[in-house]
Amino acid sequence: LREVRVSSMEEAAALLRRGDERRTIAATDQNERSSRAHTIFRLRIVRPSSDSVLSLVDLCGSERRSAHVQGSPRDVRSGEAGSINKSLLALGQVVSKLCEAGRASVQQGTSHVPYRASKITRLLQESLGGESLSTIVCTVTPAASQAEETASTLRFGSKASRVLTRPRVQVTAVEAPAVLQLREELAGAREEASIAQASAAEARAEAARTQEEAGE
Repeated sequence: LREVRVSSMEEAAALLRRGDERRTIAATDQNERSSRAHTIFRLRIVRPSSDSVLSLVDLCGSERRSAHVQGSPRDVRSGEAGSINKSLLALGQVVSKLCEAGRASVQQGTSHVPYRASKITRLLQESLGGESLSTIVCTVTPAASQAEETASTLRFGSKASRVLTRPRVQVTAVEAPAVLQLREELAGAREEASIAQASAAEARAEAARTQEEAGE
C-alpha cells in the first residue's frame, strides 16, 4: 500500500488513473481482461472537525483453478486463482459472521469477526464494520456455462445486503476538547434556563398573591 497526500480533486483523479494503469490484468479462459489482484483506492478527507473516508474497491471474481492464460504456464494463473479464492473466502466468512451475529452483539463483544484472516478483510474492516455507508455492485454473466459462479456471486451479494450498519460521524481527537467544552456550555445554558424558569414561576406566584391581597 502507498499513501499520497493530495490537495485537490484533480490530483486525486490523476492518482486514481495512475493506479488503474498499474492494475494487474491478464486473460483467462473465463475473461479476456481478468483482474489478477484486488484493487483498493482510499480517499481520506481531513477536516477540522472530522475525517471522512471513501473507499473504492474492485474485487477479483472467484475462479476455477483450471483458468489460465492461453500459451502461458498453467501453474502461474492457477496459483493466482488460488490466492484470489482464498481471500474471497475470508471475505465471505466475515460477511457471514456479521449477518449471524448482528451488529449489536458484535459491539458487545459476544461474537468474533475474523477481520485478520486476510489482508483484504483487514483493509475493509472500516467499511464492513457497520459504521459506514457501503454499496456493493455484483457483476455476473447470463451465460449458462457460468451459472454456478453467477449463483455464488448473487448469494454473496444477498448476504452482504443483510449486514446491519449504523453510520456515525467520527470526531477527530484534536477536536475532542472543543466538543467537551461545547457540551459543558450547553449544560450550563440549560441550567441557567431552568433557574430562570423557576424564578419566573416564583415571580408569577408572588404577583398573584399580591393581587389577591389587594382585592381583599
